[in-house]
Amino acid sequence: MAVLKNIEILSSLKKKELDQFASLMKKETYTEGETLFNEGDAGDCMFIVLSGAVSINVNLADGKTLEIAEITEGNFFGEMSIFDSVPRSATCSTKANTQVMRLKGDDFYRYIRSNPEAGIKVMHRMLEISSTRLQNTGAFLADMVTWGEQARTRAITDDFTGLYNRRFLDDAMEDRISEGKSNGHPVSVVMVD
Repeated sequence: MAVLKNIEILSSLKKKELDQFASLMKKETYTEGETLFNEGDAGDCMFIVLSGAVSINVNLADGKTLEIAEITEGNFFGEMSIFDSVPRSATCSTKANTQVMRLKGDDFYRYIRSNPEAGIKVMHRMLEISSTRLQNTGAFLADMVTWGEQARTRAITDDFTGLYNRRFLDDAMEDRISEGKSNGHPVSVVMVD
């Protein structure tokens, strides 16, 4: 399949190696909004996007979802579940009509055993790309934590003076009174306006 030669993780393969790799894959077509797999599902395959786009989402504690990545034409996803044999860490669904090539984990490892040199080329590119993705995700999460801390600071301080506001006072008073009750210590409050 000629289109696979343009896929970054497969671009260094010779024609015979690429043909063997392609013979193990199954082409699938999805319409916009279809789910390929859900967070927590068992994972036994990876995907390469031939056309369209796939959204990678995680579930948040409040029941909402957060898109952490968009996988577009020429990129792969789902590889971590076949490397680690762990449940899916995210939900993946299509953002448009999408064609993918699906490769089962057993077939991937069979290819590596029968074509070790080609397998090393593919694995090397996959690890480079996965490493970059993890770095970008780590930076994204660090930004989210920083944003959360900044939002918390804005919520309890006055923008102009930087002094604590009434919201902080209410929260702090509640904490101190609870602490005093549980320790059996008296609580005193002095306020100056």
